[in-house]
Amino acid sequence: MDRMVTLAHKFLEEVLSYGDTAVDLTAGGGWDTLFLAERTGVRGRVFAFDIQSAAIARTHSLLAAKGVNAVSLRGTEAGLTDGGVFLVNDDHQKIRSYVQEKVQGAIANLGYLPGGDKSILTGAETTLSCLRDTLSLLAPGGRMAVIAYVGHGGGPREAEAVSSFFEELPSTRWGTMKVAMMNRKAAPILLIAEKV
Repeated sequence: MDRMVTLAHKFLEEVLSYGDTAVDLTAGGGWDTLFLAERTGVRGRVFAFDIQSAAIARTHSLLAAKGVNAVSLRGTEAGLTDGGVFLVNDDHQKIRSYVQEKVQGAIANLGYLPGGDKSILTGAETTLSCLRDTLSLLAPGGRMAVIAYVGHGGGPREAEAVSSFFEELPSTRWGTMKVAMMNRKAAPILLIAEKV
């Protein structure tokens, strides 16, 4: 749902600045990656993950059409010194193999690639593993936004697992929030975590 994506971007926009590092955990069609690249600028670093090569290709095409240079990252982050957008055709669970620096903002749009193979989905276990590692990379004041879709097989279970995970984060270290449309049970939910 576009409204949840817009809200997610607004929450991240408040903490992202020129030169920051940000992560798109589910590159998909590239719109979140583009948003992060525009916020962090040419000196910033954006890592965009997707296990589907079709999603990486879509993201690359969108960025190129918008005048944003992106390179495919093969191997680990070690040795990268310049800013840029780095496309990672790998499982987002492997984020720590690619990103060792502190991250100011991260986003994940869970579910499947729109227009793609609907049998390839994010899942509760792998998503939670990825979110734990990503939260450990957040800088103080950094935020993560997760949009969970409940209208597909596995979606309700994943959304509930992620929601419970955010709810259980210690309040001494994290501020969390859940945004949901109360009169549309199948609408996506937005979860935000901010490192205190």
